[in-house]
Formats: sequence, C-alpha cells, structure tokens
Amino acid sequence: MKTLVTYMSQTGNTKKIAEAIYEEITGEKDI
Repeated sequence: MKTLVTYMSQTGNTKKIAEAIYEEITGEKDI
C-alpha cells in the first residue's frame, strides 16, 4: 500500500505531527 502524508505549516507544528505520522506508517511512503 502506498501512503502520502501531505501537510502545510506556517509555524512548524503541523510539520511535527506529519513527521510523527510518517514514522508510524509501514510500507511504501512519501512525505
């Protein structure tokens, strides 16, 4: 399964959450 984590962040908070989600996903992924 392919997964794409997409985010938009002006302050960096959303980026931190997106990166945490990315680390927990198994399989083919891209951020």
